[in-house]
Amino acid sequence: MLKTGNRISPAVRKRAKQIQVLLMDVDGTITPGTVMLLSQPDGTALEIKTFDAHDGQGLSLARTAGIRTGVITGRESPAMRRRAHELDIEFVYEKQPTKIAAYEEILKKTGVPESAVAYLTICQIYL
Repeated sequence: MLKTGNRISPAVRKRAKQIQVLLMDVDGTITPGTVMLLSQPDGTALEIKTFDAHDGQGLSLARTAGIRTGVITGRESPAMRRRAHELDIEFVYEKQPTKIAAYEEILKKTGVPESAVAYLTICQIYL
């Protein structure tokens, strides 16, 4: 259990203090996971993504605290690139069906050990 009442457990607090890089998937992590497609007259479809302002605030606070941020996603999205730019997300990797290569490249660029990285996916948090 991560929390007991309103207190964060000492083990989680200790682990969280080690985090220097926060990496995330996009769909279902910093978006609700819904993919909306709007049909266009020319037969194409326009993809629409929604983002939560609270997530944006959290990412801004992480950056203020000195945590470097990044996204690794299997899809390509101009909306996600714009949101990443607005939030000063440092590492943006799109079209990464297997995310390990991008993850390893970020480790090299930052020079931090894996123990200093938190990676969020749709269902899990890896600390």
